[in-house]
Amino acid sequence: MNMGPFRGKDQQVDGSASITAYSWEELAVSDREAFLYAIENLGLRQDDLSHLLTLRDDVAREVMELDSDYRRFFASGVYALEPEVAHRFLVRKQSALRRLGSWLKGYSVHVDNCELVEYHIPLFVLSAPAVDGCRVTFTSEGLTKGEMGWNLILAGSGFTETSVIAVAVSANFGASSGEAKVVFLPVSVQVEQVAILDRNSHVLARGTRAFVAEGLQAPTPGLLLLDAGSEPDPGALVRTFPLAGDTSGEIATYEYSYTQSSPRSLAVSIHALGADVGLKGSQSLQQSLTLRYELRGGYDYHLHNAATEEGLVWTCQGSGSHAQIS
Repeated sequence: MNMGPFRGKDQQVDGSASITAYSWEELAVSDREAFLYAIENLGLRQDDLSHLLTLRDDVAREVMELDSDYRRFFASGVYALEPEVAHRFLVRKQSALRRLGSWLKGYSVHVDNCELVEYHIPLFVLSAPAVDGCRVTFTSEGLTKGEMGWNLILAGSGFTETSVIAVAVSANFGASSGEAKVVFLPVSVQVEQVAILDRNSHVLARGTRAFVAEGLQAPTPGLLLLDAGSEPDPGALVRTFPLAGDTSGEIATYEYSYTQSSPRSLAVSIHALGADVGLKGSQSLQQSLTLRYELRGGYDYHLHNAATEEGLVWTCQGSGSHAQIS
């Protein structure tokens, strides 16, 4: 099991996830850079790689033109009058993707060895300042059924499928003084040592590939109460709550809305079968999160984005105290 950078104790959280798979051809035409990363560990010969990329670029242009034409037809209302138009576009797009997939039909992929690895993908970090009486919780504002949602895209490498994972987690937990918690999704990653053979069973290349394993039980999100010292470092300052002058020790309540400005790059790095392999993709928070903060007077509180993860962490100073990080 690969826990990533975090260590802690598992806690109960309600949630679910579902996986939809897309072909390697769809990844190739939509993202050339991601496709190059997905095949770089296969050890393909330069002439084979050049031919594949030339074909990929040709098919990508065709698919882009088809998508553009389809959007224009849809905007004009033709689709509403002639539903078969959409079907014709779909057939032509599938034909283009099959043309790209035909490159691999001249070869076969033989799996020499494999290993299944569980990897925990952090989704969100929630923390509370390390001051007695402080607490942080989610509100239900903007949430459907009281749940937070994410979409994860992980591109399989070596002519395997791209997985799109929809995650829902109940926002019914919080963090108390000094606690930091991380919502995570455990995914099973299949790592394989493979050989690419030609029609005469001659080995053309050997390499390693990885992909999200399917056909297993759907992953269930988890919640980890982080051990002291394994909390994320603070990144950019997002807000200050100046309460050092409040010597009453009373609790003040605030709310803050957290919004992901753009999808976050996602990288899964695994060591298996004697090699370092990885998956790349993106992670999108599907809605804004409203958090309620209960802060005790006597300290200045500084709310930061987590430096390397999605989420929020704290630093605080009080009269005669040292800086604290939750």
